[in-house]
Amino acid sequence: MEIEMEFFTWIRKIEFNRLKEYYIKNNSKDQKTNQNEINLLKTYLDSKVNFEKYDDDEFSGLSKKFSEENNIEEIRNEIKKEMDISKRGEIEKKNKEILKVDDTINFIKDYLSTLTNKNYNKMRKHKILYFMNAFAINLNKSIKLWKNNQEIFNLFFAKFDKNKPIEWCAFENGPILKNIYRTGLDDDNLFFKIEENKLIIFEIAYFLLREFSTLQLVKESHKTNPWKKNYNPNIYYAKIPTEEIIDFFEKNRPFFAKSLEY
Repeated sequence: MEIEMEFFTWIRKIEFNRLKEYYIKNNSKDQKTNQNEINLLKTYLDSKVNFEKYDDDEFSGLSKKFSEENNIEEIRNEIKKEMDISKRGEIEKKNKEILKVDDTINFIKDYLSTLTNKNYNKMRKHKILYFMNAFAINLNKSIKLWKNNQEIFNLFFAKFDKNKPIEWCAFENGPILKNIYRTGLDDDNLFFKIEENKLIIFEIAYFLLREFSTLQLVKESHKTNPWKKNYNPNIYYAKIPTEEIIDFFEKNRPFFAKSLEY
C-alpha cells in the first residue's frame, strides 16, 4: 500500500517505536522492576499514537492523559509541599512506579519534540536525506525494488511544490535539497510517497546515520564526487545533477554502509 507522509512525522514514528521497544523490553527483563511499572508502560506506550498526520505535538496528548489519569500533578505537589524529608521520601516510595513511568513518558515526549522541521538542525537534515537516497540507490542494485534509481528521487516532494522534481545543490556545508531550503528561515516541510514495504530501506539508513555527528556528515558529503564536482563558492545554488548522484552511488557504497553485507 502506498502512503504519503511528512518526513519528521515518519522519523517520530520510527523513533517512538524504537523507544517503546527499548523501555518495555528492558524493564521486562529487569527482575527489580515492579510488575505494576511494566504494566503501566505497556498500557500507555501501546496506546494508539498514529503519527499518520503532520502534528508536532501528537505524543503530548499521551503524556497529558497519563498525568491526568494517575494524578501526577497532585502527587508532585504533595512531595513539593512536604517539608519533612523522611515523609517526602515515603510519598515518593509509595508512588515510585507511577513517577518512574511519568518520567519515561516525558523523556520520550521531550525527545520527540526535537524531531520537527522547526527544531532539527537544518544542515543535518539535508545530509541525512542525501545519504538516505544514496543508500537506496546503492542497495537497489541488489534488491531491485525500483525499476530505475530516478524513481527514488521522485518519491520526495516539498509541501508547496508537489509536482516539482527534486533538485540538489552544492553548498559550502554539503548538498542541500533546493526544493525545501529557505535561507534564514525554517525549511518548507518535506513529504514522501512510498509503498510501505520500501520504507524499511530508508529506516535502516536513518538509524545508521543518526549515530554520526552533523560535522561528520558534512565532511563525508564533501568526499562524494557529486558535491566536489559541482561546488562553486561563487555560485549560491550550484546545481548537482541527479544523474551524477545516481552514477556515483551506483558505483560507490555510502560511507556508513561499507561494513554491511548486501
